[in-house]
Amino acid sequence: MDPAAVKCIDTALADIYDQGEIQKQQKRSFFIPDFKPSAQAATYLEKKSEEYRTIIDDLKG
Repeated sequence: MDPAAVKCIDTALADIYDQGEIQKQQKRSFFIPDFKPSAQAATYLEKKSEEYRTIIDDLKG
């Protein structure tokens, strides 16, 4: 994805989260509001993927 587009999306989402209304709506919809810029989100998701891979491998025995 174009890095300029990613930066634009990150900036827009940061602004939306700074306003605070989206967190209220997400909580009403049973979501946990937690914005991470794309670089942090990628690292977080890679770690989660590794955790799931370990669990699946352990279940396979």
